[in-house]
Amino acid sequence: VCFMVHRTARLVVTYHACEEDPFDGFQREWEAGRHASTGLERIAETMIRRVLRTYNKGVAALREAVDELESREPGVAARKLDDTARVQRLSLIAKKSAVYKRCADATRETLAELEDVEWMEPFAKTLCDGLATVASMTDELASNALASIDLTIALSEFKSNTNLKNFTYMSILL
Repeated sequence: VCFMVHRTARLVVTYHACEEDPFDGFQREWEAGRHASTGLERIAETMIRRVLRTYNKGVAALREAVDELESREPGVAARKLDDTARVQRLSLIAKKSAVYKRCADATRETLAELEDVEWMEPFAKTLCDGLATVASMTDELASNALASIDLTIALSEFKSNTNLKNFTYMSILL
């Protein structure tokens, strides 16, 4: 679980379960002496970049899931889903996108405060821009997922209406 805490306000900004540990391998690198002669600036930059990479991987995974659910290609596993399962998965993607956006925005606000720290200013701005991109992509993913939900429901209703129409014709004929 990832917690973001605002130190001066003494409150938890946000929290969520991470599917990937952004600091995986850092302790091994530290113990191996890779960061022994590295200054605080470089360690902070490394940590922040790892967090950004985690966001990007998460957004990429969500994008792949949406693409698979929207795919019309034969043989794609998602094509075998019924409408209810498809809507459930798309709803989960929209929810995860909202969580990523909230966390990216909170991280960006924290980094914006760090831009005032002289030794962090050079890379804090760049990473803030990267997080703004993540927030924008998650907005787009959530919007696409919700649009796909609407389309799936509309198609399902159309199929139901067609079935009802056919049933009515068969009833009249019989």
